[in-house]
Amino acid sequence: MTIRTSDEIRDDLAVQGKALAQANADAALHERLIAAKAEATRLRKVCDGLTAELSQAQAAEAKAVIAKFEAGNRNFRVERVQHDQRKGIAHDRFVITWERLCYDMNAHDSVWQDQTIDGFAVLPDDVMQYILRHKPQVIPADILALAPDDPFEAMGRYLTGKARGYFKA
Repeated sequence: MTIRTSDEIRDDLAVQGKALAQANADAALHERLIAAKAEATRLRKVCDGLTAELSQAQAAEAKAVIAKFEAGNRNFRVERVQHDQRKGIAHDRFVITWERLCYDMNAHDSVWQDQTIDGFAVLPDDVMQYILRHKPQVIPADILALAPDDPFEAMGRYLTGKARGYFKA
């Protein structure tokens, strides 16, 4: 039997130590892989629950935003002003009116005041979104006919056609 030197033993111990560490890592990985299916199932249930909770929270927040908007705005109307000599939505004007709750310094209170906008193109975004989502019945039928069943697309086509000066058939 040959006697090994301490340097050889240290080198061999280092190699075997690395192999042992790798084997332990592989064993730990094997244990994690065995438990991975159960963990994935558990995490899927947690994610599904969080997704449902998020949907409910977003729906509640959307309802709160709509309720806040409706508390300060009401009576939406669209009046068509026809051109004297030309007919059709390319030449007609639409005057949008509604009542908005505004603070009156003289009354020291919030009072309903009429708001009037000449044309859909300059309508504030919040009012446009509310009309398209919740009050599409106030949009003139000629505009809605540009894209039946989709007020957003119809309004987009109207605004594009109005800017171009003509509407595609």
